[in-house]
Amino acid sequence: MKNFFKVSFLIALIFLLLSCEKIDRIISPENYEPVKKFLFLYTNDEHGHMWEKEDTYKAVALYEMWEDEVNACPDCIVYRVSGGDNYTGSAISSIFKGESMADVMKFLHYDVSAVGNHEFDFGSAAFFSNRKTSGVKYISTNLLSVNLKPVFPGSVTIERNDTKMGFIGVTTEELKQISYSEFFRKVNVVQSVNSVEREIRKIQDDVDAYVVIAHQSFENSKRWFMPLDEKHSKKPLVVFNAHTHESYKKDVDGTMFIQAGKYLNSYARVIVKKEKGEYKIEKADIIPVKKEIKLSSPESQYIKKFIDKYVIMTSKIAGKKIGNAGRDFTTDEFGKILTCSWIERYPDADLALNNPGAYRDKIVKGSVRKSDIISMLPFENRIVLSEIDGKTLMFNLNLSENSYVGVYKKDNKWFLKNGKEILPDKKYKAVINEFMYNSGDGYRFVGEGITNKMTLTGWREPLYSLLSEKTNKGESLEDVLKDCIKKY
Repeated sequence: MKNFFKVSFLIALIFLLLSCEKIDRIISPENYEPVKKFLFLYTNDEHGHMWEKEDTYKAVALYEMWEDEVNACPDCIVYRVSGGDNYTGSAISSIFKGESMADVMKFLHYDVSAVGNHEFDFGSAAFFSNRKTSGVKYISTNLLSVNLKPVFPGSVTIERNDTKMGFIGVTTEELKQISYSEFFRKVNVVQSVNSVEREIRKIQDDVDAYVVIAHQSFENSKRWFMPLDEKHSKKPLVVFNAHTHESYKKDVDGTMFIQAGKYLNSYARVIVKKEKGEYKIEKADIIPVKKEIKLSSPESQYIKKFIDKYVIMTSKIAGKKIGNAGRDFTTDEFGKILTCSWIERYPDADLALNNPGAYRDKIVKGSVRKSDIISMLPFENRIVLSEIDGKTLMFNLNLSENSYVGVYKKDNKWFLKNGKEILPDKKYKAVINEFMYNSGDGYRFVGEGITNKMTLTGWREPLYSLLSEKTNKGESLEDVLKDCIKKY
């Protein structure tokens, strides 16, 4: 009988405790919502730099570091994110129209990316093929077709572990001025202020939280972010910035703005914690990608073998030595040599000038191969011969910083190398590239009284020829630079 009462008492006690817990859950449900953590791993402006000339396997190192991040946060819901501009850049990617980088992004399990201004550098077919290969979801709120229909989804919702996380994409409004693709001729770029707000209204009731991936600067992102306080109850947890190649993290009213640099040199790690219904940034860091790789997993070994295959193919296609550098070269110095090769090819011209944004890598001490030139000048461009009035020419020269030969500036006036001042109404012959002719970076080479002739010469070809010729004579890049400065 005693045992009967003991058992009955225990059953009653358990029932009472369960009843109290049930009541307490009804009264205070947030007290019993499990704490959740979210791990965002982010890179931007990768530009195909999965591997570098110094034999650094950046993609392998990133894979290994991201695996360590996931293992260090075993209960985290993980998202792998890119800020866009994935493919054009390093020769190992550019030679193959981004195909190799698309595969690497698949191996790294990227979920979603903003649409950058270089996504279509190899044309529409290459991009859509790369998108399929990578499995990445590309999003942008502010790209509309000519009939005002969205070109890409403005957002995507990823549901994991009973959490709906929204991702909203934004593309730089400068797109048409800084991109080189026929695809974007048929695209309207609208202000991100209105497009982001519209997308927030669309998704905010259907997601638990959201982030914005903005292929634009911090300053431009603030233009749509600052009015959100008055219009929306939920602001983005994080704004991932890109495009400017900077590295920073800035807390603005509880939202973390972060950009991880460029070329897979570093990545951003953001950990968000949800507790009692509130989301808070627990940690945000920018972490350099290691040069050393461990190859301790079959996956990292596979990625290395995959990259090695493309290294070999790149060497066969563009591994020919065409020069020798006794030291590292600055971008300005390389720009002088490049434009010098143009005017050497077209000696009837008065000058040659290039856009500074064209240079995407560096020329370092040692052998200089075709692949190094492709990494420095990854875009496909032809040379254009322009006959232009002095006034417009001087406007264009002021955009070129130091990337020109055949002219110099003194006391705020421009002079040809022979000492004659450039006059506003006189015509001059200039060698430029196709991107500049198409008004890229704000250049003006189309207008009344200006004539242009498109050549069949690729913009790297004269440089290949000049360096090969000088190398055969035993001259280094330093010798080529001295000769260029002396002549032009």
